[in-house]
Amino acid sequence: WTRINHKRGWLLVSGCLTADTYIPSESGLVRLGDLPSTIVPYPIDLSLGGGSVATAVWRNLPQPTIKLRTMYGFEIEGTPDHRVMVMDGDGLADWKQFDQLAVGDKLLLKYGHNMWGGKEFDTEDAYFAGLYLAEGCTTGARFTITTTEPETIDFLMRRGFIHQKGSYHYRKTDHNLLSTLKSFGIDPTWKARTKEIPAGIFVASKPVVVAFLQGLFDGDGCAHVRGNVTLASASRTLLKQVQQLFLNFGIVSGLTQKVDTLKGKKFVSYNLSCGSWSKKFYDLIGFRLPRKQGRVTNLPTSHLFKTGLAPKRIIRPRIVASVYGQRPWRTPSPRYIRGGFAPGRLLVEPDPVWK
Repeated sequence: WTRINHKRGWLLVSGCLTADTYIPSESGLVRLGDLPSTIVPYPIDLSLGGGSVATAVWRNLPQPTIKLRTMYGFEIEGTPDHRVMVMDGDGLADWKQFDQLAVGDKLLLKYGHNMWGGKEFDTEDAYFAGLYLAEGCTTGARFTITTTEPETIDFLMRRGFIHQKGSYHYRKTDHNLLSTLKSFGIDPTWKARTKEIPAGIFVASKPVVVAFLQGLFDGDGCAHVRGNVTLASASRTLLKQVQQLFLNFGIVSGLTQKVDTLKGKKFVSYNLSCGSWSKKFYDLIGFRLPRKQGRVTNLPTSHLFKTGLAPKRIIRPRIVASVYGQRPWRTPSPRYIRGGFAPGRLLVEPDPVWK
């Protein structure tokens, strides 16, 4: 904070974050830029122990910013004087400005806000919206969903979809269904690399968010043989938004990128992994497909202490992550984040440590 001696009293001015920063609030996850610029109480999750009330929202003129990125792929961008909480060499929490941070500093990332919006949608429509983002496309009001899963096929048939012979496609023309998807905030013109989580999901109630994520993960999600839950997409924006939704549930996930070559052309894909937090996904969200949900029994009992590294002291309930510098971002190879844990660069404490 910077103190300015004003004739009417003290004015405390802090650094600012960019407008696309998500803030947990009583209205769900809201973008900082969407908050009203008024001096009125607005309940948001600012404190370390729970919700607080923000008494003012300020919009400043354009200023230089610094972007921080952790090994888990979390990003935050703000002015050089904005402060974040870090862990010092003695394992104690302290505040540092953005321009005081260096590569290797350990940020405290808060999760488990459990603050949801009040906007209600039909949960079956929400499930379809997630499934559509994963497996669907539209031509006008004609929907096409591609799947081979028996439970998904049954769900589509009950909603009036018709199987296209000689293919894995299921189609239906429905203007009302198109209007329903638009009410969530889905743009039918989105392509694979431009897909996003629709705006309505961020301000929806918890059961709606759960249903939407179930549809998305039943389509594009994967439950690996050993139980690890991942989500693949060509859209980095979509995965970063899922990462924010996960934090609200109390799930910490890692975002990585992969560059492949096909017919001489390079293309980039992204992967979101729950790692050692997969059990929380199964318990709090889960798959509707029994084939995927059944993989929960394959999860190892512990990921943390198998690495040979133990936390110096208990930090609850948040994670500690190392900061990348200003050099171009290189995502750590999956072999370095096995089980959601990056030895030497990232310290994660799963639930059993503090329970």
